[in-house]
Amino acid sequence: MKTMLGAIVGDIVGSRFEFDNYRDRDFELFARGCFATDDSVMTLAVAKALIETERSVDTSINDYRLDDNYHRLLGELTIRYMREIGRKYPDCGYGGMLHAGCSETTQNRTTASAMERPCVSARPDLSPERKPKR
Repeated sequence: MKTMLGAIVGDIVGSRFEFDNYRDRDFELFARGCFATDDSVMTLAVAKALIETERSVDTSINDYRLDDNYHRLLGELTIRYMREIGRKYPDCGYGGMLHAGCSETTQNRTTASAMERPCVSARPDLSPERKPKR
């Protein structure tokens, strides 16, 4: 989780330089012009999903993170929190399909699957064709 927090902080600190490359190492961390981006918000959503998934599963079982139920729950919670948190920050620069997926009025399956893609691809080693044998 510390790494995710670092990613969020780095994204916010660097947001003012996103379209104006700044090469000097001397700058204020949180200065005027810094803002949360879509990456900041979605990283927060994934972090919340990870925390809630860990709270909801039996962590005493060896290799519990390899269980299908763990990944199903993590995927469901990630989508839920991407939408829930994303709606609170509608002007963070989301791409087209992700922005539509955060919309309260969208019930489109294409949009939902676009939001699922980051969840699925986060663990390519557990894709259906590469899932470990039990």
